[in-house]
Parts: sequence; C-alpha cells; structure tokens
Amino acid sequence: KNDIGGFTYTFQLRQNVTFHDGEAWDCSVAKMNFDHLFAGAVRGYHSWYGVFLYTQDWKCNNDFEFEVRTNNEHGPYLQELSLIRPVRMISPGAFPNGGEDPLKNNACSLHWGTIDGDDVTE
Repeated sequence: KNDIGGFTYTFQLRQNVTFHDGEAWDCSVAKMNFDHLFAGAVRGYHSWYGVFLYTQDWKCNNDFEFEVRTNNEHGPYLQELSLIRPVRMISPGAFPNGGEDPLKNNACSLHWGTIDGDDVTE
C-alpha cells in the first residue's frame, strides 16, 4: 500500500525486446504510452475504465523498471492493464516523429484529430 491510499506496482521490463517494426522496448516507451493514454483528451474517452479512474502517476525508476501508483484500491487493476484495449503498448514508430511528443503526435486515426494539451483538435 502507498501513502495515497492505493498501491504501487513496479514492473520489471524484459530486456532485448523489440516491437514488430524493430523499435526497442524499454521504460521510456512504457512511459511514453502512459503519457499519451492519460493525456487529458484521451483519458476522457476511457474514463469508464477503472485503470483511468485509479491511476495516480507513473515513472521510470531505470531503463527497465516502470512504476505505477494508484490512488485507491481497485481489485481488477492488473487484469485491466492486461487487456488489449484501451491500454496497450505501441511502438514509438507508430507515433508520428517517433513519439517525441506523445501528447501532440499520436497513433490515433487521423480523422480523430490530434491532442493538444487537454483538447482534441481537428
């Protein structure tokens, strides 16, 4: 249990893993995906989903250790993280510009617009 009433989950990420396009998998990629998924505009699309209601923050402890803190207990939290949608880890190559700004450059269908802070723009 953590100091904000939820749990802290620490994931040891497998090393020497690549995506289908050859891009490397590490903690920076996990964080980039969470940064995108939890951006204000995207988060709103998934607010029905427990993961998005209970996730407080996330960070990289090192290149292959990803930490997520929840703000409350949520029994199926890990099970929900394992579902393919809406939470999934995608390659940095799937983001325009290699994901250098996951809030503005995202892998969503072009007709969905792009994320600019908390707003979606066409």
